[in-house]
Amino acid sequence: MLIRVEEALVAGRRVRHLGSPLVAATAQAMGLLQIILLLRGVGATRISDAYFFLFGWGLAPTQVVMMGVMYPRWLRRGRPRYLSEVLWVSGTSLAGGILTMGALFVYCFLSKGDWHEYIVIAGFLATNSAIATLAWAVALLKAAEGRSLALATVTLPANSLACLGIVFGGQDQGLRVVFMSVGLIVGNLGYVLVQWPTVLRGRGGQESVRHETDDRHATGWYLLKAITGYGSGLALQGVSATLPASGVTVVSIAAKVVTGFSGSVTNILLPRLVNRETENPAKVWRFVWVVVGGVVGLSGPCLAGAAMGWHQAAWVAIVLAWILATTANASFQRVAYRFRSPRAAAVSVIGAVLIAGGAWVMALFVEMTVQWVLALYVILDLFIGSAYAFLLRKINLGFAVLVSGIGLTALLFAGS
Repeated sequence: MLIRVEEALVAGRRVRHLGSPLVAATAQAMGLLQIILLLRGVGATRISDAYFFLFGWGLAPTQVVMMGVMYPRWLRRGRPRYLSEVLWVSGTSLAGGILTMGALFVYCFLSKGDWHEYIVIAGFLATNSAIATLAWAVALLKAAEGRSLALATVTLPANSLACLGIVFGGQDQGLRVVFMSVGLIVGNLGYVLVQWPTVLRGRGGQESVRHETDDRHATGWYLLKAITGYGSGLALQGVSATLPASGVTVVSIAAKVVTGFSGSVTNILLPRLVNRETENPAKVWRFVWVVVGGVVGLSGPCLAGAAMGWHQAAWVAIVLAWILATTANASFQRVAYRFRSPRAAAVSVIGAVLIAGGAWVMALFVEMTVQWVLALYVILDLFIGSAYAFLLRKINLGFAVLVSGIGLTALLFAGS
């Protein structure tokens, strides 16, 4: 009898391990379907540009505070006190809504548009940003404990209901965005209501004093890193807003494809490879080597296609380079969160400031194109990820990522 119970438990764990990748892939596939449905029949317009711009800016506080500050703290030390959690999460949620409305005027200034055209969209996206913060807080808290399924499913309800909402928008892209935003709001709210009770049940015994002396100034370092890191991404998005109509949409589609892969892989694997119980990051290094090998292997057809004059091969190459850069960067950073002092964040701070500042200097003297913006995104992740690899004394791996990414990025310009 005991043997049967043990076999059932093992089978259950295998099903969960298989289910997580499938759920993550489904969530990312729904995100890509969402874009296809949004652009179906009308293509990329200023409305779609505004949606992607406001959506990205609205989630910036979540990325900065939840992913950039709270997750590293949870990963290293366990949960802070309940009141601290409430203050951090509620403040971030409010900031997301406010920043979305502020981004409306930034977008209209950069694109020379009229804010009255987008005010309703901004209002719905501001609401979604506030609720999405709660969903990500729950998912990241569980991921720090090694429970990857919550992180894999965090976007699935919202993306699925967003796709359903677009159907009710008809041929009017403005209505599509509104109904899509409503779907995002309902999906994120449903995720929070379902997952939050499990968070409360799991609170006992989670707090730890490990690294307490080292973490005395950790919050400041993590916050500085997150502000400059995600701020550099917003700066590049600001550069893309100066492109002709549909420029933001094209860049956002490429970003969605990249996050669709790297998000699925890293959200499933990394919480298992790097969590509070991890003592050796050797499995992470093997994972990154596999990604490098896979990307290098796929670059062969891209080179052949570019040589035969197939220009689309160059765009495939830049997506591969971006996947490599962002996956390696995420892997190296999580190892640094776990095993290095918070002062290691200086690597990311310096890289983000240099790349973002250089991008705006270029925009003043060079006519920016979609190719240049995509290349800058890749270089940002490559530079920071490789620097972390060198800091972690993985010199060969860092050079492999850097050289492979630069080579594929150069193909974009050679092939176009």
